[in-house]
Amino acid sequence: IYFFLARYYGRPFILHIVSEKTLNKYMKWTKNQKKYNWFFAICIFAPAAPDDVLCLLSGLTDMKFWTYFWIIILCKPWTIAAYSFALAFGAKWLLKIVGK
Repeated sequence: IYFFLARYYGRPFILHIVSEKTLNKYMKWTKNQKKYNWFFAICIFAPAAPDDVLCLLSGLTDMKFWTYFWIIILCKPWTIAAYSFALAFGAKWLLKIVGK
């Protein structure tokens, strides 16, 4: 949804959600679309990346929707799985320590 909102409403909309400093920090990556696509894919795959900001930023670029779609579909499930395993095993580990 962020991708389409940024595409439709543009930079003024994004500035209601993130600071101009944060937006400018990531805008430098959009100069080369091919490099940005790779950067975006790696960040979406990596846990703890600012996904919302990157999805908004992608809406401002020339990224095709299908490129965006496939990056999200192929990379995001791995991040969700990593968070899920970390929470499940972390909770068990913590319960063992607290239970002693």
